[in-house]
Amino acid sequence: METNRGKGAMRTVMVSLLGVAMGFFFFFSCETENLVVNLALKKQGKTYVFSKLGSFITKTTLDNNESPSVFPFVQIFNDDGLFVSPDHIEEIVNTVGGNYELFPFEEKSYDGYFTAPKNSLYSSNNVNRSTEVVGEQIRETTITLNKLEGTQVYEIVYEYNPASGEFKAIKNCKEKSFWITRSIQPGETTTSSEDFIMVNLNEIVTFYDSNLELKLNTEEQLLYIIAN
Repeated sequence: METNRGKGAMRTVMVSLLGVAMGFFFFFSCETENLVVNLALKKQGKTYVFSKLGSFITKTTLDNNESPSVFPFVQIFNDDGLFVSPDHIEEIVNTVGGNYELFPFEEKSYDGYFTAPKNSLYSSNNVNRSTEVVGEQIRETTITLNKLEGTQVYEIVYEYNPASGEFKAIKNCKEKSFWITRSIQPGETTTSSEDFIMVNLNEIVTFYDSNLELKLNTEEQLLYIIAN
């Protein structure tokens, strides 16, 4: 009975996560070339696909000789470089930084799965600061990227003004504008130009390991992280 309940819980988690990913893809599209992708790691001639289900559920699923659900979950903007919102780079950071767990499992087209451990190399902190306008605040976000070894860190800092809706890039990020098309309801959409704070993924790779290579495969909806 415990085993059956466990399997049922795992299926619920998988379905929920898949639903979130599909909803994100449906309601957020863009005129600039972009793609919602999963991650794939190429290492020592083998290819592993990222499982967002976590190490425990992934291992349990594989122990039952079943394949865990994998799906696109992070949106990549291809605009003279690969850009991602700093809020959505945690899994990429852990992969590039070598902070992952491999699960060999022979599939038809790849060699297994990988997950990110709980102690992430990524952390985020928000601080509110008052402005010259009474009652108005600016939220400053500092994202800190650590290495597995050593004390060197990489900081991404930006501001957001809730009153005006404006972002301001402070450190290791850029303000970029995109034409965004959103679905309001079936058959009805709106398109508008919006500003976003974006991080150049190649700069993250350089911080961790310049020998790594990123390759976006649009047909497979995968961002390959290749260890040369």
